Amino acid sequence: MIHPQDQDGDELLAQLHRIGCDVEVCWPTLDSLPFGTGLVLMALRPETRSVNFPWLGTSMSPPVIPVVTYENPITVEAVLRLNALAVIPSPVRSFGLMTAIAVALTQCQALRMRDRYIERLEKKQASVRVIQQAT
Repeated sequence: MIHPQDQDGDELLAQLHRIGCDVEVCWPTLDSLPFGTGLVLMALRPETRSVNFPWLGTSMSPPVIPVVTYENPITVEAVLRLNALAVIPSPVRSFGLMTAIAVALTQCQALRMRDRYIERLEKKQASVRVIQQAT
């Protein structure tokens, strides 16, 4: 969890513990992910909007769920840049957190399966081209 220690952070941490999540908290940046990180919840604030996270955007990046305080074009752009699969509004409430986590994890798994399928198809197509050129 990339979130400052404030009321939202405390509520989010308490809810995550209630549903049985192991949580590591840091703020404002996280240069590398701890081994086995399956999900990142991130406060979308000016401190994090401008940071380029090196672990973000790889095929094995965990899903990111931003916690947003308000909507405006800059916030929406930041959410899209994170490739967010769900969003949690601030102030954080217990309702919706488990759903956001389930949706993000399920969609991430589906995207990874689709990427593996596309990769297999591309390899198969490359093999077909090689065979066609040989004949």
